[in-house]
Amino acid sequence: MSFNWIKRQSPLAPEAVLLPFSVQELMARIQPLPGWLVFGSPGECVVRSPENELPWFDGCEYLGIDPLWPGLFLPTKWQPVLPQRELLVKALQTQGFSLPAVLSRPNRLLTLGQPAVKL
Repeated sequence: MSFNWIKRQSPLAPEAVLLPFSVQELMARIQPLPGWLVFGSPGECVVRSPENELPWFDGCEYLGIDPLWPGLFLPTKWQPVLPQRELLVKALQTQGFSLPAVLSRPNRLLTLGQPAVKL
């Protein structure tokens, strides 16, 4: 499924960050903070924590939750343009994708599942 993205008028509050490297690389670069939930996939990871504890690295993308897109973390500055968003969420669930998940540009989906690291 393909769709476009537009800039948000008001950014979402950051609740997670998508990093362009693995969980192992994250742990080698920084001392994780208590309360972090770290989810991984090959070559990228997601850290969930309170906004003031989220790490920053070059190439990272902050994520928030938009009430119009339940169960999905979206880029804080971008929103997907898809008229029937409820159908996408239902399709993901029926395809076996577990929520919460990350939907990021350009039309990538990363399911979070169980954290690789829970501090």
